[in-house]
Amino acid sequence: MNRTAVVLSALVAAGSVALFALFIVTEWYNPAWSTVIFDHFPATIGLPLAGAASFVIIALFRTTEGPIKLEAIGIKFEGASGPILMWVLCFSAIATAIKALW
Repeated sequence: MNRTAVVLSALVAAGSVALFALFIVTEWYNPAWSTVIFDHFPATIGLPLAGAASFVIIALFRTTEGPIKLEAIGIKFEGASGPILMWVLCFSAIATAIKALW
C-alpha cells in the first residue's frame, strides 16, 4: 500500500471518530437517543462492533497466513473476493450469535 493511501485512510478514520465523538457529546443527554440505543442495543452497538471484529479477524488472518483462497461448490474465490467472502461469513456468524444470545 502506498503512502498516500495510508494517509488518506488515516484521515478518513480520524474524521469518522471525531464526528462520532461530536455526536456523542452533543446528544448524550437527549432522551430520545438514549431510549433508541438502550432499547435496540444489539442493532445500534452490537452490529457495528460485529463488523469491526470481523474486519480485525480477517485482517489478522490474512497477515499471518498470506492470501486467502477459497473453493466451495465448484466456485473459486481468490484475490479480493476471498477476504470479502470471509468477512461476510464472519460477520454473519457474529450477528447470528448476537441474535441468538440477546
